[in-house]
Amino acid sequence: MKTEIRIAQTVTLTCDKCGKCFERNKTVHKNNLRRGRTKTYCSPECSGKVTRTKPKYNTDTDRISNARSAYKEVCLLCNEQAVRTLESRITSLGHRRRRKVCDSCGSRHTTYEVPAEFYKSKDSFICMSCKFSVGNQCSFGLPEYMTMESNDCNMHQEP
Repeated sequence: MKTEIRIAQTVTLTCDKCGKCFERNKTVHKNNLRRGRTKTYCSPECSGKVTRTKPKYNTDTDRISNARSAYKEVCLLCNEQAVRTLESRITSLGHRRRRKVCDSCGSRHTTYEVPAEFYKSKDSFICMSCKFSVGNQCSFGLPEYMTMESNDCNMHQEP
C-alpha cells in the first residue's frame, strides 16, 4: 500500500488594509482569485466582516408570560398583592372559570366570569332564598354562588 504525503504549499501575501504580511494556502488563494476576490486581507476584522451577536427580540409568548407574572391581584383574606391564576377553563355554559391561589397566605378561590345578561334572571337562583347567603357571597365560600350550578347546592336551607 502506497501512502502519499502532501505538503501544503503556501503563498506569502500582503494585507490590502493594514499592510501586514501573512501566509495562505495556495489553493485557497487561487480559488479566491477565480471567484473575483482580488483583494486580500489577513483577518476578518481587516476585511470588515465583524461577527456580532444577534439582538434578542422578545417573542409574543415571552411578552405575555412576563406581563402575567408581573400582574398580581389582591388577596381577599390577607390583602397582599400576591394572587396568581393557576388555571383558566371554559365551563359547560360558556363562562370562564379561573382557579387562583395567594402566594402569601396560600388561600385558594375560584372566580367565574359571566356576562351581564346572565344576572338578569337572578330570581331563578336558589342562593336568593338560602339562609347562608350573606351580602354578595355564600357564608361557606362556595364558588358556585349565584351561578347555575348553585341550584344543585346540598348546603341550601330555607330561612
